Amino acid sequence: AFTLVQNPVFNYKPLDDYSWNSCYQSSFRIIDWDDKVYNTDYTYCSMDGLIKPSFVDEKFLIASHDVFNYIDILQLEKIECIPHRNVEIFHINVTDLNDHKRFPHVTYPPSPTRILALYDPRIEEINTSSLIITNQGQINDLILAHEVSHYWFDRLCIVNQYEGTSEQFAVNFEQFYRNKHSR
Repeated sequence: AFTLVQNPVFNYKPLDDYSWNSCYQSSFRIIDWDDKVYNTDYTYCSMDGLIKPSFVDEKFLIASHDVFNYIDILQLEKIECIPHRNVEIFHINVTDLNDHKRFPHVTYPPSPTRILALYDPRIEEINTSSLIITNQGQINDLILAHEVSHYWFDRLCIVNQYEGTSEQFAVNFEQFYRNKHSR
């Protein structure tokens, strides 16, 4: 479940000039097979309301469960090295996401390729990560799942066990997710 947030305050410089159509807060918990509980709080803000908070709420939880399943399949340990990391999810337009001045810390692919979403671990802030998504219609669930996998990759310190980058993990997870949820 999610609740409307009036006048949210964020400390995220790339989007400090953005005005939000709506912002919501939500939380959920995942109870793993060994009874370990993982609590997650997040705030979701949309520039135009086209990606509904109920969609984000549902897909974040489903993708999180699927990431845990994928980690188990890979026989990796879930070591919560960053406990209870908050997530700020921002829905912005694709042009702003691909603005090199707005996101100078991002390594962009060669033109004309554009990125459709971004995970920012916000290393300077211990308890907050950001997922920046754009509205891409039918693939919004894949985009969100991909970015959610980056979040869990960091929070569960998969980097210490996985022979690859966070992006490689997310791409492989996205394929797993696509196969699991294809109709």
